[in-house]
Amino acid sequence: MVLARASRQKLGNDDTARLAFADEAGPRAATPGRRLLVVDDRPAFELSFWCGTCPFLFERLGGATDTLSLEGLSDRLTAGLDDVDAEVVEAFSPLLPAGDYVPFLLEVRPRLVLPVGDGDYFSHEQVTTWGIEAFWGLPVYPRTPYYRTFETVVDAEAHLYEFVVPMVPPSWNDPVRVAEHAQLLAAGSRPTAVAVSTLDVCAPAMENGTDWYSHWCLTHFVLDGHHKLEAAAQTGWPLTLLSLVSVAGSLASGPQIARLADLRARPPEARPATEPVEDVNRVDVVRTPVIVRSDADVELYESVAAAEAEIESPEVEAGDVEAWDAAGRPLEARIVGKLRKGRWTTDILPVRLVPTEAAAVPERPADLLRAGLALVGHPYPGRCRSKNSSSYGGRTSG
Repeated sequence: MVLARASRQKLGNDDTARLAFADEAGPRAATPGRRLLVVDDRPAFELSFWCGTCPFLFERLGGATDTLSLEGLSDRLTAGLDDVDAEVVEAFSPLLPAGDYVPFLLEVRPRLVLPVGDGDYFSHEQVTTWGIEAFWGLPVYPRTPYYRTFETVVDAEAHLYEFVVPMVPPSWNDPVRVAEHAQLLAAGSRPTAVAVSTLDVCAPAMENGTDWYSHWCLTHFVLDGHHKLEAAAQTGWPLTLLSLVSVAGSLASGPQIARLADLRARPPEARPATEPVEDVNRVDVVRTPVIVRSDADVELYESVAAAEAEIESPEVEAGDVEAWDAAGRPLEARIVGKLRKGRWTTDILPVRLVPTEAAAVPERPADLLRAGLALVGHPYPGRCRSKNSSSYGGRTSG
């Protein structure tokens, strides 16, 4: 439930900030590395990779060792807010990096989740879309307990998930203080926690799972309220959350962030389970660059859809035109045809069309693909969190 929302506003001070959103240097010049939430100049969480096609991520790192509570606001937040309190927002502002923020006051009913346990997003919903990590053979592991609070439908091909991520695990909390907050909640109190938040919109480049759709992931990194959240999770009572959504720290467009107020006000709704769609005209990989050989020409296209536009006949079979996906695997099905729901989707690709010179196809077609992608700055096979390619050879492969 959205209790209140303030207008987009400037907050933060880079001279006093304890938090920062940063990109590490990549393995090669002009390619980014990890996307990070930094606390006191130490990487605290690794976030979803910049390309938007890699799996959504928050992974606790060594810098997440402290809370960012403000003692002067303890009584006020324990009593709870009933609106976006400008004085409280202003008090937390010096901790934040300078930029645009959208403040919300939300009602949440947190449910504690352990990695790989019941309700874990990474081993359930994420796996149905991206599959497991190819190298480890396991789901993504966030290295922290966290809280799930809300989910709802965005549209037929997108779903919103909400997470509350503590800076330190609940096992670090003082049990006495947790019990005190539990008593207050049972007596009717509705205290307020405070978080800096991001919206990451991610959709896979490959259909490795059984349910392709866009994951809108609203993540609240807790600044104040760790004991309150654990107490609420133990008792089942709701509390309020003052969320400061960082525009620059999000992997989402301005219009997508603007939709949060409407989406968060909708009734909770889980995504319905879906069965895999079988289609003789559908190829396994439709949102990844492909190499196509027809007669003597070899070309690199940004997607099967782009290759389709260049093929004269819409009924050309794979035997007439040879093609390979990003892993160097031949596409055995038709090059053209209908994708699920009758259309191709290519707008999320981080590369543009790069025709190659006519030449013999190399022994490993993926080598040609890497050469083409290097021209447009995509870090293939550099630091990309999409580890679902069969050519993945380590943590930094794309």
